[in-house]
Amino acid sequence: SLRQSTDDIALLGYESLAQEISKIKDIKRIYIGTSSGTTAQALAQYFINNKNKIEVNIIQTSSCHFMVNEITEDIPKNEISVADAIVDQTVIRKEKVIELIKQTGGKGYIATNEEINNAIVLVKNNTGLDISTNSALSIVGLMKDSYTRDLTGISVCIICGD
Repeated sequence: SLRQSTDDIALLGYESLAQEISKIKDIKRIYIGTSSGTTAQALAQYFINNKNKIEVNIIQTSSCHFMVNEITEDIPKNEISVADAIVDQTVIRKEKVIELIKQTGGKGYIATNEEINNAIVLVKNNTGLDISTNSALSIVGLMKDSYTRDLTGISVCIICGD
């Protein structure tokens, strides 16, 4: 029963990542593909506790968006997502994650398969990197955010494995 989605000790494991991100000069926001919300909760809590004014934005898929649908009205048609690691339906961390996202000034986005595939191509064409469908979620969040506002300062996208 040791699952990061239910075990708060898992939050401690992200402290070094939060410290590293906090050292980036002029960082304003971070985008995280989110299933259980553990990463987002840990980073947001660290930033708030250390008075780092960094927005935490979460991105879920069009087939699993139990957290994001609480903070967005932009809900696309339901489809089986190509980003298959976003599966948490218990959303045990939902209330806490939503509270922290709001405290940081962050937002939530839902990524469609088309947006995920476009993000993969964009990254490949501009960096030469091959990223997974799950990693592409953070890129989709940044892309969607850039359509609605001027993003001055540094934005960080969490790129992870499958």
